[in-house]
Amino acid sequence: MDEFAAPTTAQHDPDGFGGRRPRRPRRGLARLSVVLVAVFLLVACRPFGMVGDPSFAPVSSPGDGLGTPEFLVDVRTGKHAGFERVVLELTGDRQPSWTVAYAEGPVRQPGSGDIVEVDGDAVLVVHVAKASTVDRTTIPWTLVYPGPDRVVPAVAGVVTEVVLVGEFEGNLVWAIGLDQRVGFAAVQYDAPSRIVIDVLAS
Repeated sequence: MDEFAAPTTAQHDPDGFGGRRPRRPRRGLARLSVVLVAVFLLVACRPFGMVGDPSFAPVSSPGDGLGTPEFLVDVRTGKHAGFERVVLELTGDRQPSWTVAYAEGPVRQPGSGDIVEVDGDAVLVVHVAKASTVDRTTIPWTLVYPGPDRVVPAVAGVVTEVVLVGEFEGNLVWAIGLDQRVGFAAVQYDAPSRIVIDVLAS
């Protein structure tokens, strides 16, 4: 054998790959696949009729920036296939700014800071800016929302109760008690003006 001849693959291929190293899986494609699967599962678990894709993250709207106040006139709940709905109906044709988010700790009354008890193992807090249950432009003031401070669904489900936490300096706060922490979605509609919160339910 010629000692200067080029070595064969068999002589210098201890791993048995025929001189070619195996390709490593592309991490970018693997990560993309994980993301696509997560998105598919999220969309797949959205019940028909729900106002948006369920999430645990806060949902908010900046409103239309107008300074005129909105008045709360009704709070109601409803049960649907795969989700439950809470509606805060307002008067007027403007869009107030609002936020819906899970409470991290006790629910406290705006202004006083007093703890407000809400039935359930998890609580969604709804903050609505420049909104009230009372029309203070009249003399005497007019109570616009005649409903109860605690609204209990007619049919038991994931929503345990909806509680008026309070209002302070033009900010209205309600709390939605849930029997467990679940994904939710929220949106505002017009005619009539209303904030709709949907929560996943079995």
